[in-house]
This record gives sequence, structure tokens and C-alpha cells, in this order.
Amino acid sequence: MLILTQNGNRVVKFKDITDLYINSIDDDPTIYCNTKYNEDEYDIPLGIYETKERCKEVLLEILREYSCIEQFKIECRSKISGRPKSFVYCMPKE
Repeated sequence: MLILTQNGNRVVKFKDITDLYINSIDDDPTIYCNTKYNEDEYDIPLGIYETKERCKEVLLEILREYSCIEQFKIECRSKISGRPKSFVYCMPKE
């Protein structure tokens, strides 16, 4: 799954995220992430919201979307022999 930042300037791969969190120290509660490939860059802002509660709702939406995608992959893999490295549907033999 890919996540497009709120300002549209960056795309982050969900599988590369090591931390996904809310920081509400300042007046604008913000969802941040860190990735395993950006060790020199911390606290990548994904979106700013009016309240910490809205941040929590958005985090839950992200997790639900990711869960649905992973569940879909699992269901499809059960119909495909072997475990493909990426999601590819192989037409079954007769």
C-alpha cells in the first residue's frame, strides 16, 4: 500500500514504515512516520489535523485499509499454487 502525504509532495510505502505516530506537542496534531530507508530523516509528516482525535481516526483508517489489502492477498494466495513474490494472479490450468 502506498500513502500519499496530505500536501501531495511525497509517497511512502506502508511496508517501509518503521513508526507511524501522532505528535501533538505543537498546536497542530500531526501524523508522522519514519521509514527503514530514511534513517537520516526522521519525523516525515503525513498529515496535519485539527484534533488529536481526528489523527486517531485517520490512523485507524490507514490500518483498516492495510488490513483489507493483506486479507485480500491471503485469500488470493490460497487459490494460487506457491507463494508469488508480488501479487500476481496466475491463470489456473484446466
